[in-house]
Amino acid sequence: MLLFSLAILLGVAVALQSAVNAKLRSFVQSPFLTSFISFTIGSVALFLIFFSRGEASLLTSLTDLPAWTFIGGLLGVVYLTSNIILFQKIGGVQTAVLPIFGQVVMGVLIDQFGLFYAPLTAMTWTKALGLVVVLCSVIIVTDLVFAAVKQKSDAPFIWKAVGVGAGMLSAIQAAVNGHLGSLLHSSIAAATISFVVGTICLFLLVIITKAPFSRILFALRETRRSLWVWTGGLLGAFYVFGIAFTVPALGAGQVIVLALFGQLCTSAIIEHFGLFGAMKKPVRLLKACALLLMLGGVMLMKL
Repeated sequence: MLLFSLAILLGVAVALQSAVNAKLRSFVQSPFLTSFISFTIGSVALFLIFFSRGEASLLTSLTDLPAWTFIGGLLGVVYLTSNIILFQKIGGVQTAVLPIFGQVVMGVLIDQFGLFYAPLTAMTWTKALGLVVVLCSVIIVTDLVFAAVKQKSDAPFIWKAVGVGAGMLSAIQAAVNGHLGSLLHSSIAAATISFVVGTICLFLLVIITKAPFSRILFALRETRRSLWVWTGGLLGAFYVFGIAFTVPALGAGQVIVLALFGQLCTSAIIEHFGLFGAMKKPVRLLKACALLLMLGGVMLMKL
């Protein structure tokens, strides 16, 4: 039960991180610079924990590991970059929903076939029903049907496929980091490696896009009384560590769905109360019912 609760908390962390980083971006402007700052802070925090636990000796065994176990951080950056590009190509609604479908579907495939050495979890009729309930709930919670009518997208199908593909990469990242944690016998080590790789990739993106580093100093001056805007990296570090810790035990698909539930519930609360400077958007009864329905779907998938 503790692992299930932790998986839901991972989704809470993702929603909080998104809100916090959105506020930070209002100061530094560049989305890549925002992510780079977030990853750097997360990497420093994980490094401190990693060395304080006396796990530095694990670094000597890295050369013995398969090369593909180190791509988790890269996949995270590709997912992040894809979302930034997709927002301009297909709009905010589909950018939010399509990756979710990709995440859930790929998570189920990983569990079904034991891909990336994830625990093999066969699909049952009960789990399939739970999956359908979860996906239907996502459509309602994200207002996909209403927004699709209002926001007609003429974007080529390829961009929508990229959205689903980006979500699949996110699920693969979870499985890869989970396996890396198992090989090293340390979820902290796996999270640290993933974050460092991601930080390096983002640094290159910041250089390529010529993001203004001077905005960091501006943000530091403007946020002296709002230091919480710098906590996105800590939340992200907790998420990556939690993924590496829970996936080997629960499976990628189940962790993704549980985290998704926590993410959507927290996002709804943030919007309802206008927390972290977000635009206030009261939760309608239909959305609240959909979240409860989603909880039912999650419970079915656990059976």
